[in-house]
Amino acid sequence: MIWKRFVDILLVVFFLLSLFYLFKNLFSPKTGYWKISEYRESIEGLKNLLEVERKRHSLLLEKYRFVRENPDVALQNFVGSRLWLVPPDYCVSLFPEKNSTSP
Repeated sequence: MIWKRFVDILLVVFFLLSLFYLFKNLFSPKTGYWKISEYRESIEGLKNLLEVERKRHSLLLEKYRFVRENPDVALQNFVGSRLWLVPPDYCVSLFPEKNSTSP
């Protein structure tokens, strides 16, 4: 009879300790529920930033491939967009090998 009572008390103590540690782990500042939700939000934000960087990388890779495949067109576009304040005769003198007709 005493043994059965001791086991019952031991089970209750174990259950109460388990409950205590459950609440302690849920609401403690280091590993609590709020910290986990904060980590989830941070992970979602990082995933969004990673997706933006992947898109940016793919666009830069497309531009790089275009420049590698069409250097004359890319140079013409660059000169046209960046040197629009320079007189046209000066652009011809900048790249004489592109404009020369002699071999």
